[in-house]
Amino acid sequence: MASASSDGAGTGHAMGFGGRAPPSEEDAAMEPAEGEVPLLGPSTGDDPDIPVLKMGETLRLETMGPIIINHDGTTKTIDNWSKMTPAEQETTQRVIAARNKKRIAALEKEAAERGEEL
Repeated sequence: MASASSDGAGTGHAMGFGGRAPPSEEDAAMEPAEGEVPLLGPSTGDDPDIPVLKMGETLRLETMGPIIINHDGTTKTIDNWSKMTPAEQETTQRVIAARNKKRIAALEKEAAERGEEL
């Protein structure tokens, strides 16, 4: 059985994979658990292509097209939205808005019957 080796600097830390010392307890606590996505740091706000929103503001994503509410409450977008003519987009938007309104009402009713809030 091999023993842990010293880092050579006299600190007594065991060397990890690739010759690196293991992370400190503080660093290890900040790392995501296995299977979790790490949190991103705060944005600098320097990129003009990335919109910045303040609490309560809305953002229109015209290039994605309307958001479709499915029967189970999940959402999706229209894959070929950018290939539709403006007339097709207008008609599709109107139909989806009406259908979404009905689906949201049905989902809210189901949630109320179960004693839940959406």
